[in-house]
Amino acid sequence: LRSVRGARLETQLDRLSPTDAAAPLLLEEWLRLTARDGEGRVRARTRIRDFPRQAMHVELLLLAGSVLYAEGDAAEAALYFREAEAKTADRMVRRDIEEWLARCRFLLQDEHVQ
Repeated sequence: LRSVRGARLETQLDRLSPTDAAAPLLLEEWLRLTARDGEGRVRARTRIRDFPRQAMHVELLLLAGSVLYAEGDAAEAALYFREAEAKTADRMVRRDIEEWLARCRFLLQDEHVQ
């Protein structure tokens, strides 16, 4: 069922421009369905990179950042988390973002050490 729903959402996404108001919402739903395994995250990473960050809402930015982080791209994930941080004043969300950014810094430091 997840793959059928994901395919339908992907078809709808392909028809929309990123400037369309529904596009970020459909992308968020598609990511939630697709990015559950390694193969799905690879597909998701491509779609995330093709979608302009400035058109994403906070939840979508956080989801995109977490997908990129799971794929081991801490530097790019941090860009999405920082964009989300700039778009929210919610203190709890900002705390979550700070935690994600700390994780990204840790991974990036670990890469430099090795």
